[in-house]
Amino acid sequence: MSPFKVPKIKKPEIPKGLDPAILEKVKELIDTIAGHLAEDEDASLGEIIEDEVKGKIHEKVMEQIEPQLDNDIIKKLTDKAVEKAIDKAWDKIKEKIAKKAAEEE
Repeated sequence: MSPFKVPKIKKPEIPKGLDPAILEKVKELIDTIAGHLAEDEDASLGEIIEDEVKGKIHEKVMEQIEPQLDNDIIKKLTDKAVEKAIDKAWDKIKEKIAKKAAEEE
């Protein structure tokens, strides 16, 4: 047995206390926007890297959902929830990107 302790990686958790309708809208927007990015003809494979894709999805989700949020605390919680929801959905997003890469080859 190894003397080193391997840290357990925690799954990202979405902050509690947000309206379930907002959280559902976040999930829908992530799926929709990730699909659009995966289908984007102008995006080169070199541009599609994890941080950039996550950043674009985050930005577009917040652009659409922010007008529905009425105070800064809710905006910050939602911002964090969007970030965590993208992390949770990342495997599906990578599949969409891989599918696009396979179609381009």
